[in-house]
Amino acid sequence: MFKRFAVPKSAEEEAAERRAVAKKLAQTCLFQNVDPRAVAKVAGRMARVPFRPGERLGALQDEPQTAMYVVTRGSVVRERREATAKLRVDEGPRGMGDVPDFAVAVAGGPDGSATVSVVGPDVDGLLAAVSKALYSCGLSVRKVENTATRSGGVRDNFVVERAGEALGEKSRGLVRAAVVKACHECALGSLRYYGVNSFGTLHVVERLPAFATTTAVSHGVAYRLDGADVDAALRSHGPGVIAGLCAEIFRMSETYEPLPLFEQPPKRVNVAAVSVAAAFESYYRAMLNTLLNSTVSTVADAPATMFPNMTVQIPTRMLYINGFKLLRQAFDDALRSDDRETHAYESLIPALLPGVLMTPVSSILEACNAEYANPEPLLRRASRGATFRCGREVIFGLGLNNLADYCEERVPRDVATSKLARNALGSVAAGVVAGYFSHVPHNLSTLAMLEPGRTYGDHWRNLVANARANRLPANLPPAQASVLANALALFLPAGLLIRTTQIVGSFCLLNGISHALDVSRTDE
Repeated sequence: MFKRFAVPKSAEEEAAERRAVAKKLAQTCLFQNVDPRAVAKVAGRMARVPFRPGERLGALQDEPQTAMYVVTRGSVVRERREATAKLRVDEGPRGMGDVPDFAVAVAGGPDGSATVSVVGPDVDGLLAAVSKALYSCGLSVRKVENTATRSGGVRDNFVVERAGEALGEKSRGLVRAAVVKACHECALGSLRYYGVNSFGTLHVVERLPAFATTTAVSHGVAYRLDGADVDAALRSHGPGVIAGLCAEIFRMSETYEPLPLFEQPPKRVNVAAVSVAAAFESYYRAMLNTLLNSTVSTVADAPATMFPNMTVQIPTRMLYINGFKLLRQAFDDALRSDDRETHAYESLIPALLPGVLMTPVSSILEACNAEYANPEPLLRRASRGATFRCGREVIFGLGLNNLADYCEERVPRDVATSKLARNALGSVAAGVVAGYFSHVPHNLSTLAMLEPGRTYGDHWRNLVANARANRLPANLPPAQASVLANALALFLPAGLLIRTTQIVGSFCLLNGISHALDVSRTDE
């Protein structure tokens, strides 16, 4: 029986293997932005660790991580054990996220229905995620059964059907794939990292407990960099390491799938910061309102002062803006506070209802600017034009909250990377949209307050007449002039530029100042 000895490597083979290690090391988040020559020196200090199937590499789960590893050949599996489940950690080139093990099966029933069975860890929102995936496959959920398993997880059985049509094998496969994806995204989000076969990379910096246990599943080779060498590399190449980590954070954030408009989550409200922003913004808004009123109304000249009744406007504006944001937050919390299944239409409640509820407060603000033309008492004046003002407030609230976040989320990273810049660009885009679509309701509600003796029909006819007299050639045929005047009043109304400028500036001031003053935020 002969003993097998390792064949010594030649100098050329050793150099080639070290170059391969350096290339792998340069793809890790710590060293991706470090000078290649420095990475090569670090790779030269790494210890070669051959492994066989079943061998453990590095620390056990929850033991101090004293070294980082880069796998150059072969495969390893990383598993984390928890009270209710065993999670498998994907450290390969496809990602470095933690993927829970879900067992999904689809079985056909005799009546054309099917049962979708999901067995896995008990994850918040799992039922809603699976139901949404089934609906997206054109299936109606008829019945849901939920039972606990011996391992501490849950078994969910969904009885589904498709408009009298039985599910074939191909359809079952598509349904199973959609449900598996929904389970993983519900448990871990849609975050997918780019990485290499490396582990312990971050935990070794502070010798933190290992997140998972790593076991070889094939023959292969890994290279180990001890914690002391990691510390030395951080001291020598700190700026490059920091830049690499920042790039990794940006790349990770890019992998989130942007949320739809009505599913944007509300930010937690800092009342003090929002109040300061609203106080500053009230002056800007009052000035633009004065200009806008003088543009759309001919009943009287513009008031002498640009800032009427500011002692009323400032506290009312603070109440108004905080109300929009707090109501949105409260409605969203209420919808997510229990374990019941939520429906798509319910996301409209936190997006649209704050505008309806804040209409009376907005009416007081508008009444402060209309005193020069309407001498009625403030509260009586505020009741004028409430119908169209309610529509305007719904659009304003949707723009200030959901649409601003929606646009900010979609600003390309190569355009702006800082939170403040992205916030500003998102506010500008949302302000343009909200300003345009809220302008006609604003004009009608303002005219009803400035000239309460006329009906909405009278005000609309006046807007059309002004467009025809001031913005169209006098020699147009009457029928053509009427169509064009109505189109101008509807699609390019008087004062559009002023109104849009007002909303854009308001969004930028409110979102920008409140963000800059919110010292409790953790998103930067």
